[in-house]
Formats: sequence, C-alpha cells, structure tokens
Amino acid sequence: MSRAFAGCMMTSVGVDDLALGQAVLADAVRAYRRALGERLVAAYALGSLAHGGFSALVSDVDLGLVLADPLDPSDAETILRVCEAVKAGGSMLHERLSVFWGSPSTLSGRRVDGRFPPLDLLDLIQYGQLLSGEDARKDLTPPSRTDLTIAGAELRLGSWPGSDRPLR
Repeated sequence: MSRAFAGCMMTSVGVDDLALGQAVLADAVRAYRRALGERLVAAYALGSLAHGGFSALVSDVDLGLVLADPLDPSDAETILRVCEAVKAGGSMLHERLSVFWGSPSTLSGRRVDGRFPPLDLLDLIQYGQLLSGEDARKDLTPPSRTDLTIAGAELRLGSWPGSDRPLR
C-alpha cells in the first residue's frame, strides 16, 4: 500500500517485509546447518526481526549463531565463507545479512572469541527468537552497563575489537 506524503511516495511495511526478512534468515540457517552440522547448537533471529520494526527497505537481517564448545580455529573462516555465499546468492536483502556468533563459553565470558558485541549479546538474551536447535540462553549473563558503554565508545571511535573481519 502506498500513499503520497509531501510530494514523496511512502510505502507501508508490515507482514510482507517480515516474511522477506524471515526468508533470508531461513536461507542462512540452512546454509550454516549444512556447513557446521552438529556444531551449530542454535540459531536466532536478532534485531528488528526479533523485537519489531523490521523494514525491508532499510533494516539489516541479524542472525545469531551459537556453536558447540570449544570453538574451532576454522570457525571464523567458515562463518565468513557461508555469510558471503548467502549474501552473493540472494536478493538485495540477503546482502544485508549480519551474523553474530560464539559458543556458550564465549557468550558467558569464560573465553574470548567469536563475534558477539555486548549490545548484540543483550539483544540475544532479551529478544532472540530461536530459529533452529536448542535454546542456549539460560546460563547467559547480560553484559554490564560498563561493558555496553565501553563497546559503544569503541564503536564510535572505530576501534571495535575484531573489526578486521567484519561480516557486514
């Protein structure tokens, strides 16, 4: 449904947008399930696809993956390779796939690895919608206010840890 607004054409977003975003997530989860097999413990919708406000016009498609402990040295390359394949093989919305990943020990702070910044970890804990596997959130502790503040400052200053291997 479209309507004119101050000389511009506005398009309503809603159920169709949500279905488009969910289709990208389904494609990505299938690809990660094939690549990781039993190592993929759980996959979650994050961001606006999980807590509302998704727009196919502007939103990213955020996916959270929890892998079995311990993380394998090849996991980062596998995650990146699959992400790039999903982005290349789909629509413009597929190109906006953003993947966050870790294991129970990295998400709980016992080990450092993966890609799950504090704000995205908080999103996983509070709003993540399980798409596949077993829910792995029960033992996770939300990041502290200090961790969130530091991560926000690092992001603003362009010194995000692990920024040498972005998935966006």
